[in-house]
Amino acid sequence: MLNYLWAFLITVIIEGTIIYFIYHKKEFVIHSFWLNLLTNPLLNYLIAVLTYQYGLPYYPLLFIGELSVVFIEAGGYTYLRDLPFKNSLIFSGVLNISSWGLGSLIVNLVNGGVK
Repeated sequence: MLNYLWAFLITVIIEGTIIYFIYHKKEFVIHSFWLNLLTNPLLNYLIAVLTYQYGLPYYPLLFIGELSVVFIEAGGYTYLRDLPFKNSLIFSGVLNISSWGLGSLIVNLVNGGVK
């Protein structure tokens, strides 16, 4: 459970920082927090259940799940910030790729470094 909390916190910090540097508005950071609170725990729960209980492969589920999250969060950004969906989709994709990549790097460094 603690690993999931760390994953959520790392995601929120990375995405919130990127959003703040781009827009300089706390309101957008708050939107990101709520969207991540909706998607991050749900994705982690679904992947855990589908891999541990049903033996489904982790990486294909992760890819499908992350892609789904990008679309869900893009819809949220479109609604909350009144942006065209295409712009929100690009924005959400950049945020999620950044948080996944940097988050993976941070976890690897904390767990003994990249080998």
